[in-house]
Formats: sequence, structure tokens, C-alpha cells
Amino acid sequence: MHDAAAAGRFISLEGIDGAGKSAQIGRLADWLRSTGRRVTTCRDPGSTPVGDAVRAGRGWAVKVASPGGAAFWRHARGDHHDLDTPLPGRTITPRILLMRLAEAVETIGLPHPLHVHTANLGLPGNWRTLLETMQAFGGRRAHLAHVQFHSYAGGDLDEGSFGSGVAPLVDHFNRHESLTLDVGQVLFGETVAMT
Repeated sequence: MHDAAAAGRFISLEGIDGAGKSAQIGRLADWLRSTGRRVTTCRDPGSTPVGDAVRAGRGWAVKVASPGGAAFWRHARGDHHDLDTPLPGRTITPRILLMRLAEAVETIGLPHPLHVHTANLGLPGNWRTLLETMQAFGGRRAHLAHVQFHSYAGGDLDEGSFGSGVAPLVDHFNRHESLTLDVGQVLFGETVAMT
């Protein structure tokens, strides 16, 4: 016979924001611990820094633009970087940032995948950065934004070498159902853009 007491219990306290759930959970957890029980508390959408930020902002998704780009920019290195160069003064790389954010989004159960604007926007040869970005997720869900601006062949920031780098990107994308994308858009004439 299975001993339910030995298996533990799952207790869920539900209610609207501001109803006092966190205070009651704390009191209940303290009381249970005082009786010698082991207690783990958690909250939706997950008890992590990313989960806390999503909850505070009432969000349903996490967006990253040019992962690590701001750190490179602040150190006068521009926003042109690969995924494996550590951020200035740190050991973390843009690739690790992407992997950890995708894992956090999955762990806390957000309905939308990580929304990614990768590095090297509009530069010749940036298709390589987009391909490496797609590969970094290792099967985790991700949405790649504005890929038409990240699909250029060429290199060395040589504008004369522009071309299409779409073929290897389409091949990788078609083999990975965990990825979604949008092509972005170019509008001619008067427009209003809202984001």
C-alpha cells in the first residue's frame, strides 16, 4: 500500500493579485517547517529572476535584442560581435545568454517562446550569426525576428559583397520545429509603426 504521507503533498493557493497569497504562503510554510516538515514554495510563472520580471511586468514573453550588444557598445566595441566572445569584463557570452534565457522561458512555462533579435543587424555575412543563433537553442523553442535583415551573404563589413545567405538558414529552420520566425517588413511611403 502506498503511504501518501511519505509521498508528500502539493498545496496550491490561488487568488487575485494583492489578495495576500504570498503572506499566507509564507505563514503556512513557516508553520509546516516548525512541525519538522520539509517545504518548497514556488509561484507562477516560476520562482526565478526571469519569472519575477515577467510577473512584475504582467508579461507573457521574453524578448532579447542583440544579446550582449549593450555591453559591447558601452565598451566602445560597437554592436558587431559573434556569439562566443565574452561580454567585456565578464565570462558570459551572448550564446550562453541565449541558452539561459530560452531555458528560463521554458522552465517557467511562458506561452510564447523566447523572442530573438540577433546580433549584426543588416551587415554583410550576418547569415552566419543567425545560423549560430538558431543552433544555440538545441531544440528549445525560439522565435527569430526580422530574419530578412539577418540573412545576408558577404563579409568583412564590405557593402559591395552583399548577397543572399538564405539557403542554409532555410535548411536549418525546416529541420527544427521548435523554431518560428518572421521576415520583418519594409514599408514604403508614410507609415506608423507601433511596438
